[in-house]
Amino acid sequence: MLLALLNACAAAGGTDIVVAGDEGCSYSGPATVDAGSVTVALHLTSLGHNELSVAKLEDGHSYTDLVDYLDASSDPITDRPPWVTEVITLELEHTGGEREGVSEDVNLGAGEYALICLDHQGFAGTGPTAVVLGSVSAEAP
Repeated sequence: MLLALLNACAAAGGTDIVVAGDEGCSYSGPATVDAGSVTVALHLTSLGHNELSVAKLEDGHSYTDLVDYLDASSDPITDRPPWVTEVITLELEHTGGEREGVSEDVNLGAGEYALICLDHQGFAGTGPTAVVLGSVSAEAP
């Protein structure tokens, strides 16, 4: 079923950023996309992660800077550095105990973006987590 969801996203055309997984978030898509309209999708079968946030990093800041910042934060869900601007956050919904995939088209300007998987509950009750999956550069076509 997950493969069918991923294929449906790819068939929609355009550039896609798809975060998916059976045991948590993972991203294996392109490191660079064309700036402009991009489809961002979240498809998870596990119950561990609740949201995907795409955040723009200001010039002069890197993926590593964000990882270091969130690792040092006491609440990585709400504590964000001032040099990060949230572009979109997709939240998974539950229908009859099942997770549904979610996607949305967004307009990405040129720049560097971080993909962050958010879990408000935390695995095994350990508290909130924010996992930076990677970064994607949007470049002018």
